[in-house]
Amino acid sequence: MNDVFISYSSRNLTEAEALRSVLTDAGISVWMAPDSIPAGMRYMQAIVDGIDGCAAMVVVVSEDAQASEQVEREVNFMISYHPKKLLCALIVDGNPLKGWMRLVLQNRQIETAAQICAGDRGTDRLLASLKKLCGAAPAASVPFSADGAEFEIADGVLKRYTGSGGSVWIPAGVTTIGQGAFLGRSDMTSVQFPFSLTQIGQSAFQGCTGLTEIQLPRNLIVLSADAFCQCTALRRVQFVRTPAAIGGGAFAECTQLTDVLFPMAFMITCDTGGVDIGSGVFQHTPFAETDHKYMRYFK
Repeated sequence: MNDVFISYSSRNLTEAEALRSVLTDAGISVWMAPDSIPAGMRYMQAIVDGIDGCAAMVVVVSEDAQASEQVEREVNFMISYHPKKLLCALIVDGNPLKGWMRLVLQNRQIETAAQICAGDRGTDRLLASLKKLCGAAPAASVPFSADGAEFEIADGVLKRYTGSGGSVWIPAGVTTIGQGAFLGRSDMTSVQFPFSLTQIGQSAFQGCTGLTEIQLPRNLIVLSADAFCQCTALRRVQFVRTPAAIGGGAFAECTQLTDVLFPMAFMITCDTGGVDIGSGVFQHTPFAETDHKYMRYFK
């Protein structure tokens, strides 16, 4: 797990969205209502599932948040059912903790951000803690340089990766991963996608035999044909949101793939014709051999 649940008052939506942007730009995926709630799902059940599935919670603290019964419920649920998970507070209006927040958050990591952005002292301290929890490399060893020298990028399209492999963090602002951009890079062990990504091109990661787990970003619209074909060590794939298109053979010949997670809205979207699914998406994978409820869409 490397997700962060953001708990906030609806009156602090601007601050919460700014925090989400900072986290996702750093490669940390975020669960945040209402965007992360699948269509048709009961709100409170989605909140419970979101907290259960995240590695940490960040509470956006303000006068409004301290008065919010929903924020209080979320924090209390986290403390009661996940006492060992990381719980942090980011104060956004300069006011000290009061009332119930003073009681439950006093021994937690508390930061104050004058502005929620990279370079703000409070934000950067919080980000460092979350990166450490999520297994992210320190900034000095992230496998791309500040000027993106290990990526060939033009107009938001990542055309080729020339780095040394390992844990690869795709830069923020990339909207498309081009055809064959990572083709055959067996030295890659993981990849983190930016919040901005909407399309993964044909054969983009084909033959990346070091990848074991993939979480596709929430804004992904198109997963092209053969995108992760022949990733023979890949065991787990998670779709955060339902894309508009999944190309043929996208995960074909991923011979270890047994665990594929879809959002709850996936079946509804497929039944209404909202997803264009190519042939043989899971051809020659263990997932295709199981009697899984989703497999009827991939025949």
